[in-house]
Amino acid sequence: MNATSYWPRWDIARGITLNACDATGHSGWVLDGWGGVHPFGGAALLNASSYWPGWDIARGIASVCTNGQQGGYVLDGWGGVHPFGAAPPLATTTYWRGWDIARGLTVLPGGGGGYVVDGWGGFHPIGSAPIVDNPVYTPGHNVVRGAAAS
Repeated sequence: MNATSYWPRWDIARGITLNACDATGHSGWVLDGWGGVHPFGGAALLNASSYWPGWDIARGIASVCTNGQQGGYVLDGWGGVHPFGAAPPLATTTYWRGWDIARGLTVLPGGGGGYVVDGWGGFHPIGSAPIVDNPVYTPGHNVVRGAAAS
């Protein structure tokens, strides 16, 4: 596997996602803290709609395959969800301006919706995802670090 990103002695990688258009699972993207999206394993170099040079605010990344076209979403710490590549924008009501509490992002199979998870464990639907019950919610305790779906 070839990689296009490596930051020796710098803890700046914030996430990884496999390419939803690649059934082999051998390609994808690495997210850096500034919002840079770096391909590996033959994934396309895609334009990102968000990039914050010098500001370590990117928190998560998820991939979607839209009509055979590669793309995905980047989550910022305030809850903003930013498309890259062929991914369409997703409607979201989750946004905490000035509060770095968003921790993870996941997209449902087929795209069109997903969830943002906050540091307290709250799951917030984006796009067409339904509201879900959350048995693990810890208000005031910033303990959650990410999200995943299958």
